[in-house]
Amino acid sequence: MPAHNEKHALTHICLHGSSCAARTCRHTVRGRRDLVVIEAVHRTYGTGPNACSALLGITAEIRKGAFVALAGPSGSGKTTLLNLIGALDSPTSGSIRVKGRTLAGMSEFELSRFRLHELGFVFQDFNLVPVLSAAENIEFPMLFRNDLTALERKQRVASMIERVGLGNKRQRRPDQLSGGERQRVALARALAGRPELVLADEPTAHLDQETGLGAIELMRSWNREHDTTFLYSTHDARLIAMADQVLMLRDGRVEEDAA
Repeated sequence: MPAHNEKHALTHICLHGSSCAARTCRHTVRGRRDLVVIEAVHRTYGTGPNACSALLGITAEIRKGAFVALAGPSGSGKTTLLNLIGALDSPTSGSIRVKGRTLAGMSEFELSRFRLHELGFVFQDFNLVPVLSAAENIEFPMLFRNDLTALERKQRVASMIERVGLGNKRQRRPDQLSGGERQRVALARALAGRPELVLADEPTAHLDQETGLGAIELMRSWNREHDTTFLYSTHDARLIAMADQVLMLRDGRVEEDAA
């Protein structure tokens, strides 16, 4: 960086009204690099004496291109947090911003476009359409996008199904595939749309060690090749060890945020 540019990069007037060092200011880093910003998020189900708090003031930032693990015991709030970031649920209080946009401020149409174009989901139980083949399941979300031609969709399906090693099983329905094969179809479906953010709920939970390792390697290689941000919940020590950042949840709170 030229000297005159570096001088200006070191100090700036923060948008929050203070003068601070740009390399350490959370506000500058957030504006430049963070894809997801979670601020004081609570999620409570029910009311009165029957209320159950799943999240209690979660605050965290996830930078673009990061490979981030959500760890913690069962019931700690991992799936709830993924659902909130994926706009499948809404916080009781607090805010979630993705690419600078507050999810709560989006219309239903905008949220639908957000989920369709910018997110990839890998559900714990795969959520494949039982009457569709592996190839058709991969293509299915792309059918709702008007920015892709039929040829582009077919090319993406062909590329992804080979990438996950299922080219010879492309016409098989989910009930004709093993658990590991269904998981690979789910991963291929999530990645085929070229999302900026992939949310994966326990992506190796139902897989044997060898199949699970294959899923991990696919996720990590895609992250590095495409600068795609991954946020995944897991108990898998291998996935936790590969993460750029680990958010450890316990009882609805962030117990540790290690990068």
